[in-house]
Amino acid sequence: MSESSDASVIGNRPQAVPRYYGSLWAAYTLDSGTLEGLTIGGGARIVGSSYADDANTIKADGYTLLDAALKYDFGARKKELEGLALSSIRTGTDPSAKKKSSPVEQRPQ
Repeated sequence: MSESSDASVIGNRPQAVPRYYGSLWAAYTLDSGTLEGLTIGGGARIVGSSYADDANTIKADGYTLLDAALKYDFGARKKELEGLALSSIRTGTDPSAKKKSSPVEQRPQ
């Protein structure tokens, strides 16, 4: 600190401000094959020690956090899923008469 009403804390590190901080992240997306559209990611965050008071008498240790992520883009397989998601079978009064239609056509009138 460079300014304070308490002269004893001038030159100390402000409370809850880590000495250093850094992060690194990486991700990889599969562009083909059975798992096309899957993204796997991971990273690390490192936080240095800090103080819990302006007098710098209560020290909090630094720590490291490890992160992981999985993401699946269903749009990558859109062409294969369109037929399954947008079609259905509708039966009329005649059990032998089956008509393939979209769900929009099945709304009651």
